[in-house]
Amino acid sequence: MQDDDRREVERVLGEVIRVGETIGIDFRFDARDGILRCRLELEGGRNQQVFVRLAGRTSLGHSIVTLFSPCARLGPGVFEAMSPEELRRLLHRPDGEHFVRFQVWGMNDHDLLVTSWDQVIETMEVEELALQVRLLAEAADAYERQRSGIDEY
Repeated sequence: MQDDDRREVERVLGEVIRVGETIGIDFRFDARDGILRCRLELEGGRNQQVFVRLAGRTSLGHSIVTLFSPCARLGPGVFEAMSPEELRRLLHRPDGEHFVRFQVWGMNDHDLLVTSWDQVIETMEVEELALQVRLLAEAADAYERQRSGIDEY
C-alpha cells in the first residue's frame, strides 16, 4: 500500500473509530490488513465479529466503507450442495433485514460468506452506525447458528 493510500485508509477508518467511540463500539485498527474490527456480544452468550474496510469513492468523491461480518467459510462446490430452499432463504432474507446483503468474498485459499453494508462516510450518523453494526452481526450470527450451530465468527 502506498503512503497516500495508507493515509486515506487511516483518515476514513479514523472517522469510523471516532463515531464508534461515541456509541461504545470498540473498533481496533489492523494495520496489516488496513481494516477495523470489533466484537459484539449477542443474545445467548454468542459473539460476532464486524469488520470495516475502505471500499472506494462515489462518483462525487465521497468516501465509502463496507461493513461486513463473516458467517461461513465456503469450500468448493458449496452452492451446488445447497438446497433450493436454503439458497432462497439466503437471497430473499425473509426476516425483514432488507438492508443487509449476503456476499461471497474470495480469500487466499477459500471463499467466505459475509453479511455486508456500504456506507458513505460523509453522511454517516452515530445511530446509523450503531444500527448497521448490530444488524450485520445479528444476521451473520443467525445464519451461522442456523447452518452449523457453531459460534465461529
